[in-house]
Amino acid sequence: MHSVAPTMLTRVHYAALRAWLQDLPLDVIAGRWLATDPDDVPGARATLAMLHTIRDALVQRARLHGREDLAIASATPGRSGKSMDRAIEAVRSFILRGRLLRVALLLLRETGMRCSEAANATHDNLVPRQANGAPAEQRAIWGELRVLGKGNRERMVPISRRLVAALEAYWQDRKAIIRAPSEEPLIAPLAILKTPRARSKQRQCRHGYSDRGLRQLVNDAAEKFGVHLAQENPELLADMGRIHPHAFRHAFGSHGLAAGMALNVMQGYLGHASIATTTLYSTADRDRRLQDVEKFYRGS
Repeated sequence: MHSVAPTMLTRVHYAALRAWLQDLPLDVIAGRWLATDPDDVPGARATLAMLHTIRDALVQRARLHGREDLAIASATPGRSGKSMDRAIEAVRSFILRGRLLRVALLLLRETGMRCSEAANATHDNLVPRQANGAPAEQRAIWGELRVLGKGNRERMVPISRRLVAALEAYWQDRKAIIRAPSEEPLIAPLAILKTPRARSKQRQCRHGYSDRGLRQLVNDAAEKFGVHLAQENPELLADMGRIHPHAFRHAFGSHGLAAGMALNVMQGYLGHASIATTTLYSTADRDRRLQDVEKFYRGS
């Protein structure tokens, strides 16, 4: 079965869309750009469905950024090749940036890492879970990541399959820019800036984000989310509050404990020296305390 998810679009898909808008036959587009195997070329109906998905994803992302001109330009048949390419590439940059922001937020939210730890996380420290029990694709957990935390203490943090899928999509985007060896950071800028600071980092073979750079990504995502809320759910905007990197660590701790994760397991994942610190994340403990006080007040 042939399908393409909007989050997994590549340059090949955009080339297929361009060809379609330039009136190339569907069978040519399917064979040249959309076939995953020479013996498995999608039929006309599947090809058309894939092209509609690609076009709709571009239009949606352009409109999300308030660029109706790009939405029209990237989906209108018969335009000149250069103007169409510029429009598609502009919207594609929005999509690439969106995937980068998503993977940065997931890296913080689904591991409980501090911002500095996430910025320094590397490929070679990923440890897949050993195959036992349920098939890998049916498990929510992919494995773990070895990180160096406060006081140079090494620990493991969990890696979900959802996070791995987001990382793999982002790595595909970055492959065309930098050929990443295993010691490369999990996330790094999609383009090398020409600023003196960026050039200095490149000379030192430091390709990843700094703690400050990763924080800026979170701020960027929060700003875009605020714009989205203002358009779609303005009544929720006042309740949004400030989104900062450490909030994701708190969310991991409190939601994990609420879901039944053992306190000592959470302590290990968060890297707390004292389990008393981890207890602060437990809403269950707080609820029990309030229930006990409730009994006291009712009896007095």
